[in-house]
Amino acid sequence: MMQAIPINLDSIGSTLEIEKNWYLSTTPPKLQNLFSEMYEAKGIEQAAYFKIKAVELLYHMNQLTQNHGCDFKYFDKGQIRTTKEIWGYMISHLEEKHSLEDLTRKYKINLSLFHMVFSQIYGDTPYSCLKKYKMNIAAGRLLDSEDKIGEIAIDLGYSNASKFAKAFQSVYGELPKDYRKNKKEYERAIFGNLR
Repeated sequence: MMQAIPINLDSIGSTLEIEKNWYLSTTPPKLQNLFSEMYEAKGIEQAAYFKIKAVELLYHMNQLTQNHGCDFKYFDKGQIRTTKEIWGYMISHLEEKHSLEDLTRKYKINLSLFHMVFSQIYGDTPYSCLKKYKMNIAAGRLLDSEDKIGEIAIDLGYSNASKFAKAFQSVYGELPKDYRKNKKEYERAIFGNLR
C-alpha cells in the first residue's frame, strides 16, 4: 500500500532533519482536522483506523515539505523542554504573579527565545495563554460550584473581582455573573425538559 502512495519517508526525514532536531510548526487546517478526528476516535476505533490516519498524516507532511517548502522552526530539545517546564510552573502556581524575566532567568533560557518557542508550541503569547487557561478554570467553577466570584478571582491570582471580571469578559464575552446565570438557565431549560 505504501508503494502505491506517493510518500517519500526518506525525503520527509531529511527535509525535517529529524535525526538532529525537533521541529515545531503552526498546524495547517487539514492537519488540525486530522488530529481532531484521531483524538475523538481514541478508545472508540480499532488500530486499523489509526494506521490509516498515520498514512494520511505522512501524506500531508510530505506535501508540506515538497510543495510549500519547509517553514518549520527548529529548536533544541532542551529549549522545548525548558519552555514546557516554565509553562507547567505557571499553571501550577495560578495564584502568583509571574515575571517572565525572572522565570527565564531561573530556568536559564533567553527571554526572546522563550517567547519564540512558546508561541510555536502553544500558538499564542505566554500571558494570553495563561489568561485563557485561568478563564477556562473560572468558567468551570462558575458552573460547577457556588463559589463567590471574588473567591474565584483571588484563587486565580487576581487582586480584585473587577479585574477578574474584565479578563473573563475578554475571553467569554460576558461578565462572570451573567455567564453563571445564563448557563444555569440554559441547563434548567434543557435538562428540566428531560425529567
